[in-house]
Amino acid sequence: MKFHVTREACCSQDDQLGPLAFVYELSADTTLQDLTEAVVRSGFLQFTSTHSVMVGELGNDALVRVFGPHSGRPQGPQYLKATDLLVRNLIGSGELHFRFVFDLKG
Repeated sequence: MKFHVTREACCSQDDQLGPLAFVYELSADTTLQDLTEAVVRSGFLQFTSTHSVMVGELGNDALVRVFGPHSGRPQGPQYLKATDLLVRNLIGSGELHFRFVFDLKG
């Protein structure tokens, strides 16, 4: 199954050079944790010292926070929804989008 993931650029150079969209090919029983781990392992998400926390969203629904190495936060994802949710039921034909947040409330 194909999962479309997009992200914000962390800086102007990243906006020009880095891929801001990627398609992950994973099994139909992929969970939120499986997809998040695949995204993190792939190095798709990029961070800077000032852009160090991203939230993965489906529409306006926040699913997971991911912390960059300069965040001063745990390196593992913080799940805002159950890790065992099947992504195919969440995403359908939509896409998972990662955006930067500048406080842990956003």
